[in-house]
Amino acid sequence: PAKFNYKLQTTGGNINLTNSIFGKLNAETEGGNVNFDDINGNVIVNTSGGNINGENVDGDVKLHTNGGNISLGNVKKGKSEIETNGGNINIGDVASDLKAITNGGNINVGNVGGSADLLTYGGHISIQKVSGSAKMETYGGHLNLQGATGKVIAKTMGGHINLENISGSIE
Repeated sequence: PAKFNYKLQTTGGNINLTNSIFGKLNAETEGGNVNFDDINGNVIVNTSGGNINGENVDGDVKLHTNGGNISLGNVKKGKSEIETNGGNINIGDVASDLKAITNGGNINVGNVGGSADLLTYGGHISIQKVSGSAKMETYGGHLNLQGATGKVIAKTMGGHINLENISGSIE
């Protein structure tokens, strides 16, 4: 059924939702990937050892994996919290605030309609435009921001910083 709230758990397999959903998605797996298409509602996904791949979301998003990559289309409304302990993060456009953390990969994001708080311990960060403030921090990579209207904090311990079209203050 498309109009339904989903709460899915598995200890060793993948979770795949191949149709659009009108409702909430809460998915948890100990050892598999989570894949979903368009969700019109809030999304919470946790996996201990897999990738998370999603299309567009119209609601709040919380995605966490201990050992995989995260790929997400556009977030049309709601706040987004994205975290992986061992992979890359790729996100399309986000309509509101975004917080993304990876301990071992790159972060690539389209446009952000609110503020952006991005941290990687071992990769590069690239964002198109941020409508609010932008905080970007990496311990081993480059930073690239193509535009921001708020305050920008950009820190790297081992790479280049490229900031364009910034109308707020820069630290």
